[in-house]
Amino acid sequence: MKHSLLILTAILLLSCGVLMAQMNEDGILIVPKTDVAPTIDGVLDTAIWYYVGETLAITPDNADDPNNWYDWFDLFGSFRLLWDDDNLYIWLEVQDDIINDAGGNHEYDGVELYFDGDWSQTEGAYDGFDDVQMRFNVGEFETSQIDVGYGTSTGWGFLTDGIDYIVEQTDLGWVLETSIPLADLQLVADAEFGFDLQINDADESTRETMLRWWADDNNEWIHADLFGTAFLTTSRVVNGDYLPVPKGTAPTIDGEMAPGEWADAWVISGSRLDNAYTLGSLVEGWEDCRNWAYLKWDDTNFYYYLTVWDDAYDEAFEESGEDWNYDSIELFFDGDNSKGTTYDGFDDIQIRFNLGQEGTDAIDTGYGTAASWDWDKSTTNYIVSYTDLGWDAEVAIPLADMQLPTGLEFGFEMQLNDNDEPDVTTDRTVYRWWAPGEPPWSNASMFGTVVLETGAAVETNPATVQSFALQQNYPNPFNPTTTIAYSVAKNDHVQLKVYDMLGREVATLVNDVKPAGEYNVAFDASDLTSGVYVYTMTTGEQTFTNKMLLMK
Repeated sequence: MKHSLLILTAILLLSCGVLMAQMNEDGILIVPKTDVAPTIDGVLDTAIWYYVGETLAITPDNADDPNNWYDWFDLFGSFRLLWDDDNLYIWLEVQDDIINDAGGNHEYDGVELYFDGDWSQTEGAYDGFDDVQMRFNVGEFETSQIDVGYGTSTGWGFLTDGIDYIVEQTDLGWVLETSIPLADLQLVADAEFGFDLQINDADESTRETMLRWWADDNNEWIHADLFGTAFLTTSRVVNGDYLPVPKGTAPTIDGEMAPGEWADAWVISGSRLDNAYTLGSLVEGWEDCRNWAYLKWDDTNFYYYLTVWDDAYDEAFEESGEDWNYDSIELFFDGDNSKGTTYDGFDDIQIRFNLGQEGTDAIDTGYGTAASWDWDKSTTNYIVSYTDLGWDAEVAIPLADMQLPTGLEFGFEMQLNDNDEPDVTTDRTVYRWWAPGEPPWSNASMFGTVVLETGAAVETNPATVQSFALQQNYPNPFNPTTTIAYSVAKNDHVQLKVYDMLGREVATLVNDVKPAGEYNVAFDASDLTSGVYVYTMTTGEQTFTNKMLLMK
């Protein structure tokens, strides 16, 4: 069965912003925190940036003729956001076949960033407080060359001295990597802010095309209410050593992503094109082969949801016997993260789900170059379904079958196979999350590293804890699980309890003597009704109280 997308469908989708990457059901871009600052060098640091799903910036301006922007080699962009206590970090990757690096103003190649720190959504003029537009031009390298604007007002200043950035030309276009002080942008943790970015493209002497993440209106330079919404979250933290997969609620394995059903998952992108394949020969556009994966777990299963944009797919592999040359998703696991250059015959597993096949018998499993042991695929629950933009895969695999530990490191990789013309060629497009070009089917050392986060106590140096404290739960609001962090300054008895608004105790989370340190505890409100709850930590010396909101 051959399937092709109508261009009109894609344009209608883009006109409302691209709801991908770490987006919640309300279309808010969730920005994870990082414990390790990326190096601002124009290189995509795998240990940092690949833990963050990419977001596409391909929304055209209403005034643009689609024929002028549809060629993704002429203009295509994606970005990733991170933050820490000091800075907001932005990685922008642009494909552009003709680069005009004269710089200086909006008529040349560059990117404009828009911020509204308090998300006051001012209409018609910037608010003179925290509505900021800044532009980085290709061909310029100094902070003094960053253009800063405030709509129609120029009555206040913005400090660019604290910005670190590089604009680097690449074989396919150019990249921007930057860190911008949070204090200058007036952004705070666990709060919404207005955000958008606009990529300017000038193949000749004037700007011809603009692509954005959110707005399809060329008035963001004066209308802050046109920005999208972003959120600096403390509930998603990148540490640079592994991908932290959160514990969440079990989804219904039906091939559909119900609103909020995967909001508690971590999102990554399979955006590393295999070195053996080239964009020009196999990938025809952004709609040809883009993919995002959502990961979470519970006490029984590892859950995985893949969204694929694919404008042409074929199921002819059913008669070929070479399923890997056709449309499919492959998952790789190394339960003890031994990182062997060959599979170890124990817990290094490759699993492939093929488009157009159903039932556990159709799952292909492999063990690198060995085939002397079996993996029980009968307990796997999955469905591969078709969508207007391509296809999705939703999977639940028992942790015990994959021998995955909780709270400990294991190896993981995913690989998307795409072949638009299997009747003509065996050439396929191969995208992965982690490995840039080595074959993970025979080399477990090429997997990335993942940890199933348990919410247990965090080991820390007691000497670094100076006081008792109770942190705001995260996420908040939540449904139905959340995490509460607290610190203990010295050996003491600690009680942590949850109450409803009538003062009735609904849960005791901690009732024990704790040594000095920092701790996390999970709270599961599956049996409670929506509403505001109070949680209180009592020690021998003090009592701390916070509120949290359960929204089902």
